[in-house]
Parts: sequence; structure tokens; C-alpha cells
Amino acid sequence: MNFCKQKLEIFLLFVILILTNNIIAQIWSSQNSGTSFHLNSVFFIDQSNGFIAGNSGMILHSSDAGKNWNVQNSGVTNNLQKIVFLNDSLGWCAGFNGVILNTINRGSSWEIQNINSGYNLFSIFFLNADTGWACGSNGKFLKTSDGGNTWIETTINHPVMGIRQLNDLHFDDSHTGWIVANGFIVYYTTDGGNNWSTYGSGAGYNIQSITRTTNRLYICANETPNLIFKSDGENIWNHINGTDFITNSIFFIDDFHGWIVGENGNISHTFTGGDSWWSQQVNLGSTLNEVFFLDDTTGWAVGDNGTILHTDEGNLVSIKDSQKEVAIENFKLSQNYPNPFNPTTTIKYNLPQSSVVLLQIFNNLGEKIKTIYSGPQTSGSHEVVFDGGSLPSGIYFYQITTKNFTQTKKCLLLK
Repeated sequence: MNFCKQKLEIFLLFVILILTNNIIAQIWSSQNSGTSFHLNSVFFIDQSNGFIAGNSGMILHSSDAGKNWNVQNSGVTNNLQKIVFLNDSLGWCAGFNGVILNTINRGSSWEIQNINSGYNLFSIFFLNADTGWACGSNGKFLKTSDGGNTWIETTINHPVMGIRQLNDLHFDDSHTGWIVANGFIVYYTTDGGNNWSTYGSGAGYNIQSITRTTNRLYICANETPNLIFKSDGENIWNHINGTDFITNSIFFIDDFHGWIVGENGNISHTFTGGDSWWSQQVNLGSTLNEVFFLDDTTGWAVGDNGTILHTDEGNLVSIKDSQKEVAIENFKLSQNYPNPFNPTTTIKYNLPQSSVVLLQIFNNLGEKIKTIYSGPQTSGSHEVVFDGGSLPSGIYFYQITTKNFTQTKKCLLLK
């Protein structure tokens, strides 16, 4: 009997090792869009309901966190570049030929608010149900104060560089706003967009995306240097050594957690407020055009050829890092202590070199229960506190995975 039990445990360990091979790359998983059109923008209004805009008038909606995507009738065939929602019903979409679409019923129907063959729109931003802005090619900047029923159109002309393509915009309030453009140009306004001044950002030639935290403004470009930020109250742009790929979109959910996406499916993540970045996904093949997160756990990225990626692995449980100043020669995963445990136990491991670490919990069926830690760590001895308070009694397996090392051990939760 004990022999059979031991063989079963060995088999389960083998299954877990197979299931978790290259697990770091699986932090992001693919979702089926049902289309091969390029997808350009994604926005979720809650954990279930999300929208995607793409080429040829494509608008997709999901009511189950992206497990299934359904086509909505946009009424146009224009390439759609940006989609935003203000609440669970009210949204806008902007795209080529100056098209702006509006919905008041969560996309059940879309109405055309603006169309002009003289320019393409690449971004749209609404502060409230009345006040919004859009920008695009040929220096075009649009503003509305009645929810998009009427749009006031102007052309922003740089005093030296001339008329440039405007790629993205963000407003802090009804007065203060920012636009990023081709030609390493950052515009800013303090009167709601009536007048614009310029910053020389020092970024790469075409600045693609802009995002805001409490006291920092981040921009990314498609040439080196491709990631920079400016702190409030300062006129200095700071370069960040974050990526070596062409970036298309940057998004921060709070002051610490941010993501950038770009060519070949590359995704990088920061949980240090942008000071350092680590790769999450590489060599996908298709370019990613935009990334969006609801919180530091749940996010989506969309790109060319109908690509949709999803993650819910952003959050961590309680972690105690007790790195010691000792020389570590080998990778090692220690037995948890105490064991059996109820409800918390400490897992210790040694890293002989700085590594991207993934520490996960599996049940006795080989199913992943929880990600305890996911991210970079320096060499040394580390501790992670695993809280099994929400789990039933039973045998569990914990596994550490790095680029050069994988090990699994058994633990017993006894309540």
C-alpha cells in the first residue's frame, strides 16, 4: 500500500513538471479573437466586460473576461485605433478618416459622431460624460464639451518641426493635458487644449503612448531611447533602461505596477515604479499594439493578426524576503517549515545568481492553485510565507522554476 502511494506521488510530481515546463512564458495566455484583423486597442470596464477595436471596423465584446469574444456592429469599415469607456454603458471609439463612434448601451449599437476623410484619429480620451478630446494625423486635435455631439477641430503646428502626427493624449483634469507626437515632441496645455506648449522629450523619433501615475508622466517610443519619464514639478526627462524592443503602448495601474508592449509579442513589467523592467513574454511573432490592466493582477494585450493575450498572474501573496549576505553556490529548494502546517508555512530557497523566479502551489491532481511569487530576485537566501487559509486540508506541492533550475516538494496542510 505504501509502495503504491509512493509511486502515485512520484507520478504526480512528474505530471506537475510537465505541466509547468516553461511556465514563466505562460504568465500570459492566448485568447481566441475569431479574427485575423489587426487589433489596436483594448478596454475592460470590469472583470467580465471588455471591448477591443481593430482594423476594418472591428469591435469585439466579451462578457466572460475574454473567454469568448463576439463581434459588435460598428457600422463602419474604417480602421479603429482607440476604444475607451467612461462607465459600464458609455463609450467611444476613434479611427481612420476621422471617425468617432459613440455607444450609450455597452456597444449594443454604435452611432457616428464625427467623420472626416482629411485625417486619421489615433487616440481619444474622455474626462467625464461631456468633456473629451481626440488627436491624430496632420496635427489634428479635436475637443468636445457635449459628449461628442459636436467636435471643435484645430491643427497643432510645432514652431520648428511643423505639423506632426499626434499619436496619444492624456488629461489630468479639464485644464491640464498632454499629447505625444512624431518627431520626439511632447505638447502640454493648461487651458483645456486651447493653447499648447512643447517639451523636448529626448525620446525616440515617434512617441507612441503616454500614461500617468500620481506624480510621473511616462512615454514610450518606437526608437531608442524608447522609455522615459518626467516627474511633476520638473522639466527634466529621465531615460529608463527598460527595453531593447520597439514599444507601442505603456500602461500603469498605480504608482508601482506598469507594463509596456511592442514588436514580436514583447511584454515588460515593472513593480518598482518604472525604475527597473523585466521581460514577461518574448518571441510571440505578432506585434502587440496596446496593453490594459484592471488591477495589478488582471490584464490584456492585443496586437496584429487577431492576437489577444490575457494574464491573471500579476498579484502576489504575503512575501517575506530575508536575503542573507552569504555566498550561495547552488540552487536549492528547502522543505517548508512547519510541515504539516495550519494555515501558514515558510518556504526557503537559495539562488546562486540573480534570477527570474516563479514559485507556485499545486494540488494532488497537478492543478495550479496559486502563484506565490513571480518576478526577479537577487542571488542569496530567500523566504516566502505561504498562506493556505483559504484551502482545504490535503497534500500540496510547491515548485520553484527559474531559467536554469526547477524543483518540487510536497507539503501537508492539516486543519
